[in-house]
Amino acid sequence: MIPKKPGVYMFIDEDGNVVYVGQTGNLKRRYQEHTRGNINASSFRKTLYKDEGLTEEEITQYIKSLRFKYEVIHDDNERMRREKELIQRHYPLYNKHYNILDDDFFDD
Repeated sequence: MIPKKPGVYMFIDEDGNVVYVGQTGNLKRRYQEHTRGNINASSFRKTLYKDEGLTEEEITQYIKSLRFKYEVIHDDNERMRREKELIQRHYPLYNKHYNILDDDFFDD
């Protein structure tokens, strides 16, 4: 069961590839936004719609097929640092909107 706590999260495909990384103040609510929302509910959903041309139903099915892995992290700065670290490590396909090579990304 996903907690209603702050943290960072990853969506991982069946091949073990991290396809999206995010951070939130409420992991459970954020997961629900990704899996139940409309196209504008999250940047992940918007990217799937714009880049992949998927319908809302296809987006929901795709996201629900992914494994959701998370870490509870209460401190805002630590959460942003960890998100940056995971994006730089995994270079997720659907986090393209971040310039991960920019040292000012989530500058502390």
